Amino acid sequence: MRTATPRLALMVALALGAVACSHTPAPSVDPGAPGSEVAVQVQSHHMTDVVISVLHNGVWDRIGTAGAAGVSSFFVPWRLIAGSGTIRLKADPIGEGNVLVSEPLSIRPGELIRWTLESDLERSSIGVF
Repeated sequence: MRTATPRLALMVALALGAVACSHTPAPSVDPGAPGSEVAVQVQSHHMTDVVISVLHNGVWDRIGTAGAAGVSSFFVPWRLIAGSGTIRLKADPIGEGNVLVSEPLSIRPGELIRWTLESDLERSSIGVF
C-alpha cells in the first residue's frame, strides 16, 4: 500500500500540472452579443443640426443626426468595425459646406466615443473611453 500512495500523488500532480499549463484561446467577440457595439456620444455646440457618419472598412455609413446645441447618442454595431478595429467619424452640418472628419480611432467593443462639436468645427475634440 505504501507504493500506491506516492504513485497516486504523482498522477494527481501531473494531472493538475497539465490542466494548469493548458492554453485556452482568447474568447472571440460575438457581434450579436450585448455590449458588442461602440457608443458615440456627440455634444454639439453647433448652431445647426449635424449629420454624423462613420467610416469603417472603407465605407461611410450615416449613423444619425446630432441636434443643434444638444447631446445625442448613437450606437455602431461591432460587426461593422471588426475587420480593422479602426474608424473615423464625420460631422457634416446641414446647409453648410464645411465638414469635419476625425483622425482614425482604434476602438474595442463596449467603448464610448465622446465627440464635442464646437460652433467652429476646427476647435472640436474627441476621446475614446
